[in-house]
Amino acid sequence: MTGADDGDLGVLRPGDVHRGTVEAVTDFGVYVRFGGHRGLITVVNLTWDRFDHPSQVIEEGDEITVVVLSVDAERAEVSLSRKDLEPDPLVELARTRLGALVRGAVTRVTPIGAFVRVGPNAEGLLPVAGLRGAERERTLQAGDELEVLIEGINLRERQVALRLP
Repeated sequence: MTGADDGDLGVLRPGDVHRGTVEAVTDFGVYVRFGGHRGLITVVNLTWDRFDHPSQVIEEGDEITVVVLSVDAERAEVSLSRKDLEPDPLVELARTRLGALVRGAVTRVTPIGAFVRVGPNAEGLLPVAGLRGAERERTLQAGDELEVLIEGINLRERQVALRLP
């Protein structure tokens, strides 16, 4: 669906999908021109992938597909998402790997535990309390490989619970 060329925001509805061109890439998001309209994809709505700056995943001039999240006609603002059109990595993980043993790299260690990459764009938390034996004795570092059990997944909270087998 395309918006009206006259820029009337009244024709846009949340859920509408459009093709557009990236006009500008900023620290906080990406401006996209589509069908006579201009909208913003904030950093959190750009992609499921991890990145430090939007320019790592998108460039000015790129042709992309976006979905309208919201329209504020009074403020002439259109909020867009590209991420909503991509498969959710946690849904796929829940469907295929819940209860499974997986091998993954530690991505970071915090006071509450170690975060382990358990799939594409998916990390889980192995709590400090869940470490035992050799894992408790040695200091885990980013890059260490571990075998973990995917014990639980909460899609709403975006959390993956891990434990040692």
